[in-house]
Amino acid sequence: MVYSYSMKNRRKYPYYVCLNAQRKGWAVCPAKSLPARTIEESILGRIRERSPGIFETADWEQMGRARQVQAIQATVERIGYDGVAKQVSIRFHPAVGAEGQA
Repeated sequence: MVYSYSMKNRRKYPYYVCLNAQRKGWAVCPAKSLPARTIEESILGRIRERSPGIFETADWEQMGRARQVQAIQATVERIGYDGVAKQVSIRFHPAVGAEGQA
């Protein structure tokens, strides 16, 4: 899934869209697009469970989008989404978690 957004009446609507669907056609991807807020809140919750104290809500909300992206990239190696099972998988950088996955 890749980040994208649409605009309507000068308002930005962020979402994640299936890259395979964009490249190979919508039939190849069970989850065509998902609201960014839903996915991002789920991921932040999982990160906070694994590493308490990281990305505290008050601090996180004060960051701009670019800084939030940098913070996630420094912590997370890969985020996957299984559209059939509707599950998010997270692989952390080795320094963040002993197991490497959540």
